Amino acid sequence: MASWSLPEGFYFLFWLYVVVIAIKVSILAVIAFFIKREQEKEEKVTLALMYAFLVDIVCLIVSRICYVAGDFFLTGYDIGLYSYNPAMVVWKLGATVLSAGIVALIFAVDRVVLNNKFKSVFAYAAIVLSILAAAYPVSPGSAGDFTVVATLVMFAQIPIFFLVAVFSWFIAICPGLKRLTVSAFIGILFTILGTMLTAFGFTTPILNNFGQVVLNVYLTFVVSMKIVGYVLVVYSVVNFSRINKALLDYYTSKRICIVHRGRIKGRAFMCANCHVLYCMPCKAAIVEIENKCWNCKQELEHAAVAIDGAPLEAEKPAGTSGGTPVSAVPGGGPGIVEGTGGDPEKEYKGIGKRRDIGP
Repeated sequence: MASWSLPEGFYFLFWLYVVVIAIKVSILAVIAFFIKREQEKEEKVTLALMYAFLVDIVCLIVSRICYVAGDFFLTGYDIGLYSYNPAMVVWKLGATVLSAGIVALIFAVDRVVLNNKFKSVFAYAAIVLSILAAAYPVSPGSAGDFTVVATLVMFAQIPIFFLVAVFSWFIAICPGLKRLTVSAFIGILFTILGTMLTAFGFTTPILNNFGQVVLNVYLTFVVSMKIVGYVLVVYSVVNFSRINKALLDYYTSKRICIVHRGRIKGRAFMCANCHVLYCMPCKAAIVEIENKCWNCKQELEHAAVAIDGAPLEAEKPAGTSGGTPVSAVPGGGPGIVEGTGGDPEKEYKGIGKRRDIGP
């Protein structure tokens, strides 16, 4: 059934997607450049996010090549031909690779940025749906079987809306970085919608009911939206260190431990260099493992007061009961004192526990 010739009337769309692939390759080069720059700074969170986005862009390039081969050369956009091999194999490969990129991004945001707060459940959902789509048997000539596979692929992409939720939370907690966080939010939303709106459920009815010209206009609009989304996401990713800093400031203001992302009750520890907070069990575990701050990589030698429920600037003055306040330590530096909350050993049984924080 395969015909390696470009179908009549699809030249415009073919070259449109060639341009899209070229733009993605350019984005790949930009991200690789910024990864090299961030490696010198040792920004762990930003670097991990960049690597995940790099993987996602590679997957987008490979999947688009697969779709171009299937759509233009193997089927000529005839939905009745997709259920035949090799078109079905190529199409499934493209869908699987696309989902792999989505999974990489979700894993990075959940595990690195949010410290595995959601147990990567959205990533695992995407993996399961992708496996089902790849393994689902399609009988040659069965449009129904292909529709089932296409539906599973579409559902496998839905978990990426988790990223939209995360960045909408960033907008709320980082008011000073609205341009950056809103850019990330819009970029991710445009990219997701652009991917979904090119699915057969949208393009086939347009082609059948309105013709090739209308389909060309529609896909030009959708692809342009995706390109804008890619640019906004790149801008946000390469500047993510600013969002991460605002996130750490938010954690400090809310008495949240940087390790387990839970609210601190009782005694707390503040890094002398970057002023992020640790609950005492997490601090003890970090000292035992490497004795370096998770954020700035400096040794954890000093500490600070963190009285539960009171803002840092409202700590008791030096010389009063309750310990040494943050403001009384030279240079606003850190120290340890007793807090007013409960026993942190009972609250948190080591690294990995999380509670009441997150989008």
